[in-house]
Amino acid sequence: ILNKQGLEEILVEHRIDQVVHFSALLSAIGEQNVTLALQVNIEGFHNIIDLCKMHELKLFCPSTIGAFGPETPRNPTPDLTIQRPKTIYGVSKVYMELLGEYYQHRYGLDFRSARFPG
Repeated sequence: ILNKQGLEEILVEHRIDQVVHFSALLSAIGEQNVTLALQVNIEGFHNIIDLCKMHELKLFCPSTIGAFGPETPRNPTPDLTIQRPKTIYGVSKVYMELLGEYYQHRYGLDFRSARFPG
């Protein structure tokens, strides 16, 4: 996920037209190694979204209940609500959601995401 050139070679060689991006370090490991979590979850996602933009690929990235925090209203949680996660995993998911929305608006990228329960 951190080798952008290698990822691009795979996308081109196999004529990929859509990407489902699940690569991320979850909270348990991410909290033990924040630097690695930032590399995998943020830099890795940026590599994927940039390649999808460059090659006009569709992109689906799952999000999670981890994108919320203790201040978020519960049951039912609104789609548009406060997001103040307390883990690096949650922070990276908020980043992913917002950057995906930005790329969709700015570049027309077909970006989709869904929040799955923990």
